[in-house]
Amino acid sequence: MIRKFCFVSLVLALVSGSGACRSSVDVVISKHVDPDNIRRIAIFKMDRLSYRENDKISDLLIHEFLRLGYDVVERTEIEKLIKEQKLGASGFVDPDQAVTIGKMAGADSIVIGSGALEDKSRDELKYFTVKIIDLKTGSVVVTAYLVKNLDIKSAIAELSAALRKSLEARRAEKGGKV
Repeated sequence: MIRKFCFVSLVLALVSGSGACRSSVDVVISKHVDPDNIRRIAIFKMDRLSYRENDKISDLLIHEFLRLGYDVVERTEIEKLIKEQKLGASGFVDPDQAVTIGKMAGADSIVIGSGALEDKSRDELKYFTVKIIDLKTGSVVVTAYLVKNLDIKSAIAELSAALRKSLEARRAEKGGKV
């Protein structure tokens, strides 16, 4: 009986996110749009970050989204479309323009976001948020934001882990395969 109570308490603590197991990333999945319909994504540059940080974040996001099983549009294809549309030298485009470019690239969803560094010498993010937007509906399917300062590599790895965990939990709730 005590062992069963301890196990249930541990599961509740892990599910509620309390204590040392709390993730550094908070993920919210829309209840109105099915994230399982996302297959091919286009990752855009993040707002408020320099080229160097954007390149690093984009490369890591591509790696992690591939690890999660998504087909990712090549970054150079996105940049080429942005140049063709003459949408700004920074490479960052507003969400409406990103939707248009994403559709042109053959994606069914886009990843956009923004961030800010706390410590440039260590690439430590003090703020980072991403949104996955369904291009058919224009709805935000998933949002994720950093809840504590982390270096870029750790932040993206934790984002991937938190996203995977949230998607698996959602599938389990729906009775789908995990």
